[in-house]
Amino acid sequence: MNQAVFSTSPNGMVIVGENGLITHLNSVAEKIFACTNEDVKGKELPEFFQTIGIDGNQLLDKCTATTPFTDCKKATIGGAKTCFLDIYFTLDPAASKENRYLLFVNDVTSREKRESDLKRAYAIETTLKKILEICRTGEKLEDTLKHALQITLALPDIKALSRAVIMTTENNLSRLELKAHIGLDPEEISSFFQEEKDGFFSLENTPEQTELLCNFIAGNKSQYNAIIEGNNQTVVMVIALEEKISNTFANENLNSVADIVADTIERDKLKKDQSELISNLNESLSDLATQRSFADSILKSLNNGVLVIDSNNRITQTNPAAELLLLQIFEGTVIGKTLSEVFGSEIDTLHLDDDSAASQRISAVNLNNEEINLEFTPSPIESNEGDLKVVVFSDVTEQQKIGVKVDKLNRFGTIAEIASAIAQEIKNPLTGIKSMSQVLDSRLPSDDKNKEFIVRIIKQVDRLDLLLNEFFLYARPIIPNKQKVMLNDILREAWQMAEARGNKKGLSLHEYLSADLGMFHADPDQLQQVFVHLFLNAIEAISDNSYVKVISEFVKKPSEKYDISLFKGLDDDSSYLVVVISDSGCGIAKDMAAKIFDPFVTNKNNHSGLGLSLVWRILKEHESNIYFDSTKGKGTTFTLFLKVESGSKGQD
Repeated sequence: MNQAVFSTSPNGMVIVGENGLITHLNSVAEKIFACTNEDVKGKELPEFFQTIGIDGNQLLDKCTATTPFTDCKKATIGGAKTCFLDIYFTLDPAASKENRYLLFVNDVTSREKRESDLKRAYAIETTLKKILEICRTGEKLEDTLKHALQITLALPDIKALSRAVIMTTENNLSRLELKAHIGLDPEEISSFFQEEKDGFFSLENTPEQTELLCNFIAGNKSQYNAIIEGNNQTVVMVIALEEKISNTFANENLNSVADIVADTIERDKLKKDQSELISNLNESLSDLATQRSFADSILKSLNNGVLVIDSNNRITQTNPAAELLLLQIFEGTVIGKTLSEVFGSEIDTLHLDDDSAASQRISAVNLNNEEINLEFTPSPIESNEGDLKVVVFSDVTEQQKIGVKVDKLNRFGTIAEIASAIAQEIKNPLTGIKSMSQVLDSRLPSDDKNKEFIVRIIKQVDRLDLLLNEFFLYARPIIPNKQKVMLNDILREAWQMAEARGNKKGLSLHEYLSADLGMFHADPDQLQQVFVHLFLNAIEAISDNSYVKVISEFVKKPSEKYDISLFKGLDDDSSYLVVVISDSGCGIAKDMAAKIFDPFVTNKNNHSGLGLSLVWRILKEHESNIYFDSTKGKGTTFTLFLKVESGSKGQD
């Protein structure tokens, strides 16, 4: 065995004699096993493994000259520390009796924890997807909500008790109706809630009663509650917990469930309103005067917009809810106007003449130049004035945003599943390939031509390992470990790392960093990832003997220095540390600009396309925003707004 390789190997190495006695440990193995070479020298390998909780009785029998033994084992080091060890045991018949067996060992505890976190994240995302699918079925609302509660109580990141309720102001804004519950017996329901004449149970819709409800459900335990205020109703969800939620990721998952539940109740109410509208309108066709009087009363009471359209596709009547919605997108009266004049040409693509058509959606631009989403449901009717049709429509922009959020969660779950599978199928063999390549390299003479091929193998293994780590980094849940940090220090360290990897000649950084930013709370490692990636993108875009510019400053109110109409979603009532990174490189093509923060989007052959998506996710977890401006052939500028405490300039 080459002594230099044995001493300098990054892997733990143990040499075992033909008789099964340990002869040597290198320094890495001593650190892993928390013992010295002298402590274990001369001990039988199975006996030593037994002391750390690993069954090693069959280890020597399973390892042959043609079949090495490899496995991942859980061990207890020093009687207290629990860890996971990758073991690769090989036999060399040509070696001396004292060096007959060679054991490679690596501490992979962090990898096992990462895989466990990925599996848990995938299980959570699968559960959320199942809840969404249940809520989109045509089951009775009470059964749907109860089913959703049962699945929610089984979420792996919360310790829930079997007590939960969902309430809503469906028929009366001043009272909360009990829609679904788990774990409440009839006597409890009768004692706390008031029974109405229609057979349902309710209580007053006040903050005091809501607080009493939460305490009633939780008893002496903790509880999660969500109160979602909509345009037409309030939804309250309360879940009793064994202990308080400390994981922000778990709390976000429960918030997602609450949003899905509120959206389900809203959609159910919309369907009931539409069904009632259509039924009532179709019953009042014989007498025009009766029809108009009846229709007017119905139209005025509806919370959804209703348009009555004649055979020429012109609007003849609207209800108050429609008039409020139309104020967002059209100036002046809509009576006598065609649908395309009011909503744009996209509405002509809808099948509004088909009474069997399902709800259909279009995008429109409101008077504030913002895109909104509208949903239309047609209902043709007959009248003495000729063919009329009723179109019920509503603004579903917020509902669509919830759908996009859930879709992103589903995509994240898929990536987590892929990453976990890759780790299981590729990571372990890569370790063995690299270790054996290093052994072969050490045994070949220095002038052997085959050493070049072994070096290539090791480089390709390292490249694959880097790609797998990038998958792990993106797929795992991002929970910031916030602490007091200096922004400018992180920027300078990130530039040094990016510059070393950039491989450009004559490269320089033009700094315009404000000297009095102070400290603020953030995860320094995650912010460093963000800045390293943005610096690397800038370096790759420019030529040799060029530079990248970076600016940092504090803004108490963004609108005092920036045109916030260019930065959608920015909170003008918050204070920010602003970072601007710009280059004069090739710029970003228009077809890439709209999706550069999506995963796997790249125009570079040697990139995975996860970098900017990871940047976006890290900043969202820091309640921060990122924007970019790019001109093809002229360069790109990224502007980051890092949120700090309102009214403060960093933190002392």
